[in-house]
Amino acid sequence: MACPSNPPRIVRAANCRTGCHTVKVRVALVADARTLQAGMNATLHDQLVFWLNQAGVAYRLVTHPPTPTSADAARARGEPLGCGAKALVVKADGQFRLLVIPADRKLDSRLARKSLGLRELRFATPEELAAAVGLPPGAIPPFGEPLLHLPLVVDVAVGMRFPQVAFNAASLTASIIMAAADWERLAKPERATLTVAG
Repeated sequence: MACPSNPPRIVRAANCRTGCHTVKVRVALVADARTLQAGMNATLHDQLVFWLNQAGVAYRLVTHPPTPTSADAARARGEPLGCGAKALVVKADGQFRLLVIPADRKLDSRLARKSLGLRELRFATPEELAAAVGLPPGAIPPFGEPLLHLPLVVDVAVGMRFPQVAFNAASLTASIIMAAADWERLAKPERATLTVAG
């Protein structure tokens, strides 16, 4: 498959072979830099791609149809379910937080409350989610600052069982797969036990 000579967005170039990876990243970086420098409202997806490019990390961007479940997303990405980083916005003692757990596990609310020293913990409603991050459920990337202005707490198993981390790229139709070590370095997460294996 031939790579487009001038892809307008990194998403359009995502299916190119490795040989044009540098070209597509440079084109996306220039487009995103112009958007951000012009003071335009770049989407969170564009900000995420720009930030990863600025950090110089390698990643794979996959476009796919909307996926209603974590298992569907893993199949679309071609990655094991357990390498997925599922980001959940919760309200914890009156404050919104971003919790990230492995996609093959469920949040254990009792354990999370105990680990974080909380009295109350519940999932954000769709309306609260839209107000807090401006994204629908399932589209949230596993990063706090500088992308999402929420305290970030990550389960101890995320990025530890697989060499890569896969997540939705602030979109229901785009995912990013990157080295777990690079994700850890950029996310700088607080770690806590939020799930139980099994």
